[in-house]
Amino acid sequence: MRDGTTSRVAGKWTVLFLGVLAQAIFSWVISGVPVAGILLQHKYDLSSSQIGIMIGCMYLGIAASEIPWGVVVDRKGERFSLSLGLIVTALAVASAVPVLMSVDINAYLLFACMLFVGICGGSINGASGRAIVLMFDKKSRGLAMGIRQAAMPLGGALGSGMVPWMVSQMGFPAAFVITALLIFFVFVVVVYWFRLPTKKLMVTVDGIDSAQSPLKSREVWLLSIASCILSFPQFAVLAFGVMILVRVAGVSIVIGTSALVMIQLVGGGLRIVFGKLSDRSDSRLKILLMLSFAASLLAFLTYAFISTDSRSGLIVTVTLLGIAANSWHGVAYAMIGAVIPKRAGTALGVVNTLVFLAGFGVPVVVPYIQLAFGWNVVYVLIALFCLVSFIIFLILLRSSYGGVWWCLRR
Repeated sequence: MRDGTTSRVAGKWTVLFLGVLAQAIFSWVISGVPVAGILLQHKYDLSSSQIGIMIGCMYLGIAASEIPWGVVVDRKGERFSLSLGLIVTALAVASAVPVLMSVDINAYLLFACMLFVGICGGSINGASGRAIVLMFDKKSRGLAMGIRQAAMPLGGALGSGMVPWMVSQMGFPAAFVITALLIFFVFVVVVYWFRLPTKKLMVTVDGIDSAQSPLKSREVWLLSIASCILSFPQFAVLAFGVMILVRVAGVSIVIGTSALVMIQLVGGGLRIVFGKLSDRSDSRLKILLMLSFAASLLAFLTYAFISTDSRSGLIVTVTLLGIAANSWHGVAYAMIGAVIPKRAGTALGVVNTLVFLAGFGVPVVVPYIQLAFGWNVVYVLIALFCLVSFIIFLILLRSSYGGVWWCLRR
């Protein structure tokens, strides 16, 4: 018979696995649909702006729903929120099938469906994140959160490959039906297996009194704003990395696409590595300082290589910038969730809201800056923003106001 300790260890890793599974399937959707956008445009004669709006609607839906879902998670629990979010997300994806079966597609209905998908899927981040905060102590929380966050590029890579393939082989309606069924399968698994232990078996979590709302926490907002800014180069490289490598550096589309895949996979792996390193560090902020400084430096170097027409240097810096900007998530989310552990759902909702707003805004704003001033100005601005993120993390490290020094010890 296993003792209580063994049971607790098995339980928390099972919960982590289910959180990873849910995170990956949602990332499959929000990454696979945009990649299939060019096929959607050709099939239904949609304009580029309509495809952009469709993709943006998903991100806006996520951003708009993250904090409300976080409140639901904190009040109703992780299992209820995650299960509800998965089943309504499956229904939201399925709701697009009748629209896609129409010969003369109604773009506004398609926008509404994608907005609905984003709103429904917003529960997944908060529910799985809060479970990790409550079940993993400070010596393993960074690793666990890094593993969960690594599920996003992994699921995104799978979705980016599989959704366009399913569309090309079976058509859009069938691809969306299969995706909805996959989400429903994850829902069934979560309902059956997702069982958090009793409060007596959970890890002891300290920190700020749970009566305080994360929405009023200075630490939560500063960490979330700095994390949001650090996501600017991430979304810039993911959205336009292939374009700048092909058009400015002169590489082939195959090489440019391969570089983007490598950025996602290596960045996802480093989320786990840096999460584990932060567990061993006396302050997670030191790793965030290093990553924000590295991103700023690499963005400045990218600007320099564009200005001097150094193609080989540009290839290296864009790739490294993408990797650095894709590797901070596990550390930052572990910190933010641990500020007010019992209200971690709401706290993680704050950072996710800001990050997904950046995911919507960066691809919209960057083309205008590039057309008006060129790619070199784009990367100068990215470098300056990353420097702002570095300064915020530095202020947190040096600050002495209440609660921050506890946060640093986490």
